[in-house]
Amino acid sequence: MYYVVTDTKIYKGRTPQDISRQLDGLVEHDQFKQVGADMLFMATDESLDFIRDTKRISSIMFGNFFKKDNSIKYMVIGDFVLTLITMFRVMG
Repeated sequence: MYYVVTDTKIYKGRTPQDISRQLDGLVEHDQFKQVGADMLFMATDESLDFIRDTKRISSIMFGNFFKKDNSIKYMVIGDFVLTLITMFRVMG
């Protein structure tokens, strides 16, 4: 089991991902210390803020990776409109 001890509460989970969901942050296995058969992480308010900020920063990088570029779409639509205008002037 993994345990995170804070000033106000003790969080427990089977994996670091369970703890990450409870803390709304990003906790890794390396942050824990082996105590018997369990893993323990003593967290202060500053370390909890850091854990939450780490999750926000990683989500920003991941979100920008899949960002779409719509400029090509707008250029194709503009080209199509100009082609229609030119076609109607030549035919009419």
